[in-house]
Amino acid sequence: MSAGKFYTSSVATANEYTGQSTNWSYSNNTLTLTDFVWETSAEAALQIVGSCTLYVQGTNTFTSTFSGSSYFSYGILTANSLTISGDKNGILNATGGNTTGGSSRSYGISANGLSGSTVSIAISGGTVNATGGNTTGGSSRSYGISANGLSGSTVSIAISGGTVNATGGNTTANTSDSYGISANGSTVSIAISGGTVNATGGNTTANASNSYGIEAGSGSNITISGGIVNATGGTVGSGSSYGIATGSGSNITISGRTVVAKGHTRAIHQNLGTLTFPASRAYNWISSTNYDGSGATTGTNPPDAYAYSDQDKYIKIAPVPKTFRGNIIVRGGASLIIGKP
Repeated sequence: MSAGKFYTSSVATANEYTGQSTNWSYSNNTLTLTDFVWETSAEAALQIVGSCTLYVQGTNTFTSTFSGSSYFSYGILTANSLTISGDKNGILNATGGNTTGGSSRSYGISANGLSGSTVSIAISGGTVNATGGNTTGGSSRSYGISANGLSGSTVSIAISGGTVNATGGNTTANTSDSYGISANGSTVSIAISGGTVNATGGNTTANASNSYGIEAGSGSNITISGGIVNATGGTVGSGSSYGIATGSGSNITISGRTVVAKGHTRAIHQNLGTLTFPASRAYNWISSTNYDGSGATTGTNPPDAYAYSDQDKYIKIAPVPKTFRGNIIVRGGASLIIGKP
């Protein structure tokens, strides 16, 4: 897709696609999709040239059924910046194909940038289902949502509303990883301020293969200030499974409404940086050394009542349920009923 037109291969008049004309429109750098469906055996189902806003209505699907070696596959691929929003019933499905070669990649949604560029993915509404395909080659990767930039780049993923289901595919070869949400570059941030986010790493079965729900590179900032977040690492062979993971010198700040992180190795992996939890006693803290949360202990105000442990495989931070305090005054012959009809 380029300059408000679809092309089935290279950007050329002979390749212009004019089908499903009532299912999409383009204006002011915004592509509006309404029940648009595209499935292809090409490496990328939808490739966006330049930055763009997608607005979704109805159910819209971009699927790459590509299956091959030493290649990358994408549900949606864009250079630099992508913004996604939609009405309350709008759905965007983006699925990468399966790859078999060494160092191959599969992405549900990917934004890439060159050296010194600004790369961003912002989601504010609708339901986004981003799924990476399965990989079988050595040193391969699968991502639900990925933002990545080369040297000197500024990379960000921001989710402020809607429902986001980001799922990495399964990997079966050595040193192959799976990520729900991933961001890497010179300056990196992942910020979740609203909506519901389910970030899940796929299962990895071979040696030195990892699975992360949410992952950011060295020197990054992960901030969860609102919404409901479930970050889950999948099963692994001899690698690591984390709900939330960062590289060295990174900061993780959690003050959101409800956050659940779990991994078979540990819930949160934070390397040589800061890890900050809500300072208010209005939050409950639930932690367990078991992945499923069984045998959990509960406390409030983590900085005072709880010392984070690398042994915890399950962590849940949620507001303390509010109780009604005050008087209810009813005058006249009316009845006050509290409950579901």
